[in-house]
Amino acid sequence: MTELLFILVFITFVPFLVAQVVPNRKFLLAYFIAVSATIISILREIVQSMARTVAEGKDLPGHGIGEGLVLILICVFAVSGISGMISKAIFLHFKTRSIVVSKEFKFTVGIIVTMVLTFIIPSSILYGLTYIEQQQKLEKIH
Repeated sequence: MTELLFILVFITFVPFLVAQVVPNRKFLLAYFIAVSATIISILREIVQSMARTVAEGKDLPGHGIGEGLVLILICVFAVSGISGMISKAIFLHFKTRSIVVSKEFKFTVGIIVTMVLTFIIPSSILYGLTYIEQQQKLEKIH
């Protein structure tokens, strides 16, 4: 259980916090490229794994539940990183315009936005997946 909690905390907060310690726009762009490449490579591997399994005539393990959970975790990681990058870009822009913003405000606003987006987007994906599963069960009954 502690491993799962560690993974959730890591996926939710670390991408945001790394974006907040980036010193300038060049490093922010490099971080954007690194996070995007990581997400794309993981998603590509998941899709290829699912395609291989289906092409071999096998059913997905757990009927795709594991893949769905991994996709939700990837979504949480992406949202956390993107919200961190957006908030850092906004505050870097403020800095170039000589607008002073306290570090506490930056951190608080960023964390609130990250938490809201991190829980709204995956929960809507999970709702969509359960809705599709219910529709498939209804089709099998009729």
